[in-house]
Amino acid sequence: MEFTLWFREVEEEARADLDAFMGGLYAAAEAELTEVVADISSGDFGERLQATGDNVADVDDFIQYRAWRVAGRELVTGVRQSDTDTPVMIVVVLRESAVKAEEVEDDWL
Repeated sequence: MEFTLWFREVEEEARADLDAFMGGLYAAAEAELTEVVADISSGDFGERLQATGDNVADVDDFIQYRAWRVAGRELVTGVRQSDTDTPVMIVVVLRESAVKAEEVEDDWL
């Protein structure tokens, strides 16, 4: 399951100085991500969250992220942009744990 919480388009006018524009856009997204992480951590199930450290699969497409384990699943929130022409987004993803998926796959072999 995935939700988009923050969404900013890459504006055509920014093409003249795309690096500066993107730097500002990433900084704004990272600042917003800090607030989202604080809200998640202090929310109703914040005490049930377990930090994952760097042991998270499939996060290469995130510019910056934070991940936890909760109830046997991974909760990942982060800044993502697929391409320079696509919007910069903050998404929250709740998915099966990569470790759990490997264990299930081994059961089938």
